[in-house]
Amino acid sequence: MKIKDYPGWVLAHKVKGTEIRHFNGRYYLYKISSFWDKEKKKSRKKTDCLLGRITEEGLKASKPRISEEKVSKISVVESGMSEYVHSQNEDILEALTTRFPKEGQSLFLLALFRLAYQSPLKNMSFYYDNSFMSQVFPKVNLGKNNLTELLKEVGTQRSSISECMKDIMGDHPSYVLIDQTHIISLSEQMTCNRLGYNSQRSFEPQVNLLFIFSPEYKVPLYYRMVAGDVRETKALKLTLEESGIREAIVIGDKGFYSKENIENLSKEGLDYILPIRRSHSLCEYEPVKKGNKELFDSFFAFDERIIWYKKYKKNGHDVILFLDNKLKEQEEKDYLLRIKKEEEEVIIDTSTTSSATNLTTQTKECQKQKGNTLEKFYEKQHSMGTITLNYSLKNEKSPEQIFMCFKTRNEVENTYDAYKNIVEADTSYMQGQAQMETWSFINFLALIMYFRIYKQLLEKQMLKKYAPKDVLLFLEHIKKMKINDKWLQAEITKKSQTIIDMLRTYQEVTV
Repeated sequence: MKIKDYPGWVLAHKVKGTEIRHFNGRYYLYKISSFWDKEKKKSRKKTDCLLGRITEEGLKASKPRISEEKVSKISVVESGMSEYVHSQNEDILEALTTRFPKEGQSLFLLALFRLAYQSPLKNMSFYYDNSFMSQVFPKVNLGKNNLTELLKEVGTQRSSISECMKDIMGDHPSYVLIDQTHIISLSEQMTCNRLGYNSQRSFEPQVNLLFIFSPEYKVPLYYRMVAGDVRETKALKLTLEESGIREAIVIGDKGFYSKENIENLSKEGLDYILPIRRSHSLCEYEPVKKGNKELFDSFFAFDERIIWYKKYKKNGHDVILFLDNKLKEQEEKDYLLRIKKEEEEVIIDTSTTSSATNLTTQTKECQKQKGNTLEKFYEKQHSMGTITLNYSLKNEKSPEQIFMCFKTRNEVENTYDAYKNIVEADTSYMQGQAQMETWSFINFLALIMYFRIYKQLLEKQMLKKYAPKDVLLFLEHIKKMKINDKWLQAEITKKSQTIIDMLRTYQEVTV
């Protein structure tokens, strides 16, 4: 076969100083050079080494016996993960470079490396140098001194940060505003990290973050940082005003529900859907106690479950009781099994007791101490499997819509978990308020990138098999090789190729 008849994906690897050879239906790339033959008095070709086998997926590098001098001319960098994240977030890059012309590319890369590696600032330049992004954005400087100035500069421009988030946000059919998560900060040079109480019962200096979330697109859209001792609904109202969103539903957890918070939400004119503790006086369990489904208003299906509901008013509040029989059965089972387990533990501990009466007495006493008794089960049985919501909405929604909106809280919890665990942003060592603002912005951008991967996996029905971190890990193994000043796609593992094929979003660059 003549070289002109080779496929295009083979000829793409032909560069100066190389030669393609065809053996047994396979194509190989060799490094060649020339020398002067004194005897024949002419220039002759010399084969230096085999670079690898050419396939449709790219160059599969061989393990050649190359001298150290020649090896130094070949460099390998990560490309799959970073190019994938880049391709999925071009709108973020555009918004950043529009609002921050000098720092936009740097901010994008910092968010990317926070997402992929949870990298501290000191390691950013390392990941940049070992990524193909150093070729895509060749003029970026992620050195320590440059990043110090970047953090100070960007953090003083909250208005530009806000406008950038609005650019990324676009239009969404609805919004939910979720109560605050916290970031521990021990800096003595900040004014917003104040002593505050959180769900982990920590009283350390902290900063609070509020998020606006899109339930339809399952992605956080906006954040605002407030002082650590601020736990009032006024912060929710101001966050909405800054974001430019006119209406959003506040969805809190059971710990957020209080008479004071309800009054403040109403005073600020904010819509809300809040769960009530099962022991609260607003809860009514008559339909459950009587076991008569006719006492409920109706039902709907959710996640292959039947949810019964009953709307009512009490003490001037709009309330809905929801009953999930599948959840009720599971809660009853778990509670009774705990009682049984504790009984067995007591019997083992008191096996030397000769009196059956004493054994029974000790068993009941131990159960009382641990809180799980059959008497308490009888008291709790009617509330098991129920959710009671207190709500106030300007635009009327059906009970099913209210329930679905409340379930967004699960995705909200995923947001917090991702923010604290995936990008590891629950503790900050920033030494100034401007730096803290920039750092929060960078982590927020990483969070958006994370949830876009999550949404893709959800749409492709891949979440049962892969998590977003799995996608990043497998794509991270896709490399590019620079040989003789030309970048070539290295071989792709079967697992990484499977991820690419399933997502169908990775765009391979022709080399």
